[in-house]
Amino acid sequence: MNFTRHTTPLTGKQRIGVVPWNNPIFCADLLVRPGDLVVADDIGVVRVPQDLVEQVLKYCKEKEVKEE
Repeated sequence: MNFTRHTTPLTGKQRIGVVPWNNPIFCADLLVRPGDLVVADDIGVVRVPQDLVEQVLKYCKEKEVKEE
């Protein structure tokens, strides 16, 4: 599974810039912050803000139990 638009060259000499590490970014007009949960599969990508991760995981576990 590949979640990139393009391949990255083996060498980046004068073609790739250095960016800050562990900083907020915009991806498809959506702000993604360090600590956010990002999950992807063949049909899509979802981002869960860090402050909601525990709540969302609890909901998902409960839903999985009900579906079984």
